[in-house]
Amino acid sequence: MELLVVRSIEEAKRRGDAMLSLSLSALAEVEHEDDTGSEEFTRERAFLRRHLARFYDFEGLFRWKSKFDPHFEDRWLIYPSPLALPRVAFALVRAQRPGGLASYLDALRPNSMPEGRPAAVK
Repeated sequence: MELLVVRSIEEAKRRGDAMLSLSLSALAEVEHEDDTGSEEFTRERAFLRRHLARFYDFEGLFRWKSKFDPHFEDRWLIYPSPLALPRVAFALVRAQRPGGLASYLDALRPNSMPEGRPAAVK
């Protein structure tokens, strides 16, 4: 996978592209020189990251992307009211994972294996 990313970066430079995105590292905690994030926001993000980790490896993805020395930019989710959050969450799940919500729920089942990985033989 690293080779594909490096070759993509090289090709983007060759074409003269101004930017190549490694996409979003949701809930990642990136240090900024001018960090003005509130302590409450930091706690909320840590809570979400910790409780959603069983469904998505935010920390691992962030560490993997970091090895390419990217420039991270903040992204914000803006919604009209807290009542809209369930719809927003379902839309994000559909966008992030081809199997949609069902594939996330499969992760809750005991002895479930991630897609494409065989179970260990005892």
